[in-house]
Amino acid sequence: MSRRRSTAAVLAGLTGLLAASLAAAPASAAPTSSPQVVPIAATCPGLGEVSIVPPPGGGEWTPGFIAGTGKVLVPYVFTFTFSDGETTETETIAKRGALPAGSITCSFGETFVEDGVTYTFTGTATGPLRGKP
Repeated sequence: MSRRRSTAAVLAGLTGLLAASLAAAPASAAPTSSPQVVPIAATCPGLGEVSIVPPPGGGEWTPGFIAGTGKVLVPYVFTFTFSDGETTETETIAKRGALPAGSITCSFGETFVEDGVTYTFTGTATGPLRGKP
């Protein structure tokens, strides 16, 4: 498989995985004890470094818990950027409708090495915070 096709395949897989993970979370408390849940380290304005916790099972465009805050981030827009050092690809996925007033943008990312190639994956999730003040 060519490097470009390999990069595209990794990007597609990571985009789907992170979108499903971040865009998932009904109910009231962060399900941190579930073996199906992988918290996502993120930085959010006004909150700093946080852990966004998706619920088991997921769901499209549902809130992600911000662990330890009593708040959820309701996603309206995701932007993903993936680079293999030679090629950079960006994808934006947006919910229909206007972005609510007071929305924030949380950022996250990861760097990993596969077959001697360093890949960088970064993203943002934008939407309003809901929950306890």
